Amino acid sequence: MIGSQRHPKTRAKLMLGLAAVLSDPAFPAVTNAAVAQRAPCDPGDIHKVFASHTQLLEALVEFVEDSTASIAQQVTERTPPGPLRQGRIAAGICQFFTKNPSAASIMLASTIRGEKPRFYERVAAWWASLDPQYVDLIARRV
Repeated sequence: MIGSQRHPKTRAKLMLGLAAVLSDPAFPAVTNAAVAQRAPCDPGDIHKVFASHTQLLEALVEFVEDSTASIAQQVTERTPPGPLRQGRIAAGICQFFTKNPSAASIMLASTIRGEKPRFYERVAAWWASLDPQYVDLIARRV
């Protein structure tokens, strides 16, 4: 059984701690200690839930994927197709990154060094999954 499945409450606390770190405008490093402090929980709990720091960062990418997909879905349901929809989706993603500046920094791969290639591949796959027009609109705002 995967660690996160054995400790769902701990994983939820850790994800909230991760979100707190990511929403800090001071752009703190996303370290196990910083996440544990914000959770609050014992740093050892991180190793019970995530086998590696890379898995913790991949959980972050999953959080970004889920959040941005939700933004796009909500806008799509409320806005007719066309440039207005595209602009609103891009604005929603920018707003998400404004509220979660460390997440933006990580998704831009500007703060992560030395992670496993699969982490960078996952980030690149997220960018590749976006409509090129969204990427262009986001790039103009970031």
